[in-house]
Order: sequence, then structure tokens, then C-alpha cells
Amino acid sequence: MRSSSKWIKVLLAVCVICVFYRFVDLALYPCTYIRNDVHAIMSERVDDIYLGTSHGKININPSAMQEVSGRTGHNMANGGEYPIDAYYLVKLMVEKGTKPKRVVYVTTGEYFTLQKEEGNNYLLFYHEFPFSRTKLEYFFSCVADCNIRTVLFPWYEYPLSTELGMIKTNLGQKLTGSYDLDILRSDAQEYHEDGYIERYPVDPSTFKFPSYESFSRENLIEENLEWIRRLIRLCRDEDIEFVSIATPTAAPTLEKYADSYTQAGAFFSDFYQEQGVKYIDFNSEEYYDLFTHKVNAYTDLDGHMHGDAARDFSKVLARVLDGED
Repeated sequence: MRSSSKWIKVLLAVCVICVFYRFVDLALYPCTYIRNDVHAIMSERVDDIYLGTSHGKININPSAMQEVSGRTGHNMANGGEYPIDAYYLVKLMVEKGTKPKRVVYVTTGEYFTLQKEEGNNYLLFYHEFPFSRTKLEYFFSCVADCNIRTVLFPWYEYPLSTELGMIKTNLGQKLTGSYDLDILRSDAQEYHEDGYIERYPVDPSTFKFPSYESFSRENLIEENLEWIRRLIRLCRDEDIEFVSIATPTAAPTLEKYADSYTQAGAFFSDFYQEQGVKYIDFNSEEYYDLFTHKVNAYTDLDGHMHGDAARDFSKVLARVLDGED
């Protein structure tokens, strides 16, 4: 009898700890736009999903694409999204029955020469995944490798001074199932319902060159390439069209880092050809003149456009993907 009572107390203590843990997670882990994105792709099936880096998030406007092609889409690209993350996003959609007809993957060379960095990037997508076989596999393939504090206390990567002031908003959003867009707007940009982030224009005279590590085949990380191969195989197995693109970059950056861009363009052209998929590089000679590389179309020298330019580029991209240009 005493033994039974002891285990009941232990079980109650564990339950209390779990409830408290869940409350702290709800209160302190911020409502990111990734939360909105994952909810969207779990709620509705669209024709096109855009994956890759911030160059995709900022430069591809699905609504503008739809105006030209008639195809619905959601922008799931994000700064800090590595090939492994893109793979599991598509796998989640397949598991949940919302797989798209086409994946457009934005290739950025430096993401293939870097390891996924420590910090909240490990959890950006994983944290928002619903319970699923895919989430379990994602954990053992990626998240289990990160700092144990990130796994056990996902909110610790975010400034407590900021998140304490957001407790009411965080709890209100999560407990009511709200996906309000207003909290995702800032003085510099705003998030749209289709996943696109619109950046506001910036004075080009304030631009500074990004610090790049020169791209070379010797610096490539094979694991990153393998996850793209897996993504392509997954798309092929599920009858999903796969296309990769490189978005335009401002001319001064292309000139300053000419060797790096040339090597990256040549490598990925060969790589995707070997995989049997289409690759469209808007910085290459073939596609260069289809969209402007003047600095006044961008918000920095790293290739992120302002809203008007992104809308124009998205219409060009839609026509290229449809074979009109």
C-alpha cells in the first residue's frame, strides 16, 4: 500500500512538472511567423510551396505569382532554413495530406558551405510541427544534435526581458488559436498571410557589403547536398514537381564577389542537372536581363528586395516557370 501511494505521488509530481513546463512554453516561446506558416500548410493544400533562405522569403510574393499563373502558393522559405529543414517540411505535408503540386527551392550557396548553427534556428520549424512521425524523425535527424538547453528549454534563446512583456500576447494567441498578422509587423517589414514578408524601401546610400566566405567546391558540406538529394527523391516519389532557383542580387555585390557567384552558379547548374531537375539562376548570363540588378530595387546588398521590386520579380518568375520567358 505504501509503495502504491509513493508511485501515485511521483506520478502527480511528474504531471505538475509537465503542466508547468507546458505553461512556460506557451507563455515565453514567441509567436513567430513560422507558427503561422506551419499552420497554413497544415490547413490548406496549395499548388506551390516556396522553400529555401531569406532570399525566397523576401523576394517571392505568392499573390503576385498567382496573378500571372493562377497557381496558389505559400512561402515557407526562411533565413536559417537549411536543406534538412526543407526536407522535413515537405515530408510533413506528405504525411498530413497537404502536399503541393510543385516545390520551388531557393538555392543560396553559403547554406551549403555552413553547418546548421547553434541556437533557436534548430527549433524554428520543429517547435511548430504538430505531433507526427515526421516530427519524431526530424528530432533524431537534427534537433537531438543541438544544445540540450535548446531542447529542454526552447524559450531560453529568446531575451527574457522581451518575452516577459509578450506573455499576454503569447498566451492569448496560442490558447485561442489566433494567428493575428498584426503582431508580425515591424517598422521595417510586414508578414503576409501567404507567408511572404514584404520589406519597406531603404535608402541605398546606407547599404554596406555583406561579409561573404568565398564559395568553392572544397568548402561544400556533403550532408547539406544529401538532404537536397533526399528532398528531390521525396518529391519524385510523391509526384511533386521540383524546381530550384537563385534570386537576383544587386550588381555591385555580383561584381565584388564575382568569383564566388561564378563558382556557385557553375556548381549548382551541374548539380541540379545531375539530379534531373531544372535550375534557374537569375544571376547567370541566360537569365540576368530578365530582372533589374540596380541597387534601388533592394533593401541591402545581400539581395533582399523591397515590396514593389519583389512583386515585379515574382511576376517574372511566374512567367519563367510557366515557360513564357
